[in-house]
Amino acid sequence: MKYEVGESSVYLGASKVKDKEKPKQQLINELAELRQRIAELEKSEKGRRRADEILQVSEIRYRLLFETAQDGILLLDADTGDIIDVNPFLVNMLGYSHEELLGKKLWEIGLFKDIAVSKTAFLELQGNEYVRYDDLPLETKDGRSIDVEFISNVYHVNHTKVIQCNIRDITGHRRLEDELKKYREHLEQVVEERTAELKETNELLQQDIIERKKAEETRIENERLAAADRAKSEFLANMSHELRTPLNSSIGFSELLKQGIAGELSEKQKHFVDNIFTSNQFLLTLINDILDLSKIEAGKTELAPEKMSVPVTIKETLTLIKEKTIRHKVLLKTEFDPGLEYIEADKQRFKQILFNLLSNAVKFSKEEGGTVTIKAKKDGDMAKISVSDTGIGIKGENIGRLFHKFEQLESGISQKYGGTGLGLAITKQLVELHGGKIWAESKFGEGSTFTFTLPIGAKKE
Repeated sequence: MKYEVGESSVYLGASKVKDKEKPKQQLINELAELRQRIAELEKSEKGRRRADEILQVSEIRYRLLFETAQDGILLLDADTGDIIDVNPFLVNMLGYSHEELLGKKLWEIGLFKDIAVSKTAFLELQGNEYVRYDDLPLETKDGRSIDVEFISNVYHVNHTKVIQCNIRDITGHRRLEDELKKYREHLEQVVEERTAELKETNELLQQDIIERKKAEETRIENERLAAADRAKSEFLANMSHELRTPLNSSIGFSELLKQGIAGELSEKQKHFVDNIFTSNQFLLTLINDILDLSKIEAGKTELAPEKMSVPVTIKETLTLIKEKTIRHKVLLKTEFDPGLEYIEADKQRFKQILFNLLSNAVKFSKEEGGTVTIKAKKDGDMAKISVSDTGIGIKGENIGRLFHKFEQLESGISQKYGGTGLGLAITKQLVELHGGKIWAESKFGEGSTFTFTLPIGAKKE
């Protein structure tokens, strides 16, 4: 009996030990599971913080574009018609203060004479995802009437339906069209009146009148061509500006995709995104060049001359090209004339001229590298700057085409080295705007030298 009882006691004691161990093991398992969940939550929290940071950067970019845009931008609540926000450009255009516009219904202000004059008209506007008016009358706070181009798009932001209205003042463009119309009417009237004179005069006086008529027609035609050229440049400037906004957005989204914000990309997808990003950057450079050239041709580029040190400014420009010279294995050399220290010129435009020439010299270097030499010396009352390279050179028959707009000298070279065909055209315009000259010399296969001169003193008007 004692043996059996003792044996039973041992058995029961062992069972109790196992029962105690079960909860302990369960606690260990639950603790491990809890730690795993905590790690997952921490990982998820980091992801959310990263997403918040990216969202914040995107909002800052949008706000910067919104605040600095050279067109009026109006944001509306698509459900209520309340004005959510207006950018500074539109505030200045309309003459209202920011506070006077926020929270108001579009039809309460009475800006537009033909659309959104009532809630019914606004609902009709709201029903379209995209609305465009090429010529819409708008009334400012002080009662002035201006012509605008009006474009509205509907977006969904944070589950809210928003209407974005882009408003551009085209009053000046309309005025130019009216002037051209008056020119044509004047020309027709002039032609009729001199025709009448020819009938009343003799043959000798007829010849004199014909010559004067031709001279007048030539003058008027030249004025018409100049006006048309200005209109073309203004059109290119406006189009370039309108294209830059969606292009910047495309570049921004390409960057986000490259960073893996929308998920990891395969190698093939990364290759595609890199191509999109590179193409967008090239297109943005082209648009910026067109915008710059158009402003110069339209006479809207004003120089800001200042007394600047030629050696210091050249050295500052060289730092901008340094990384590119390293990639192309190009050595930079400088030679400065002690007699040339200061000139009066627009420093930023001087840098732009020199950078364009340096960039070309490095880009068209040979595969094994080479040397680019910058010389600056005094030449009478002019400063003479030259950029020489030991690159691929230019064929003699192509020298005369260098400074033409959109010129690519040879298809094989343009495909290999790229470029917009506008850099040298812009450079020539900027040099001549300063009152200087630019020319090129080259030996095919041996290298090229581009030389420009600028007045040491500011250009006299």
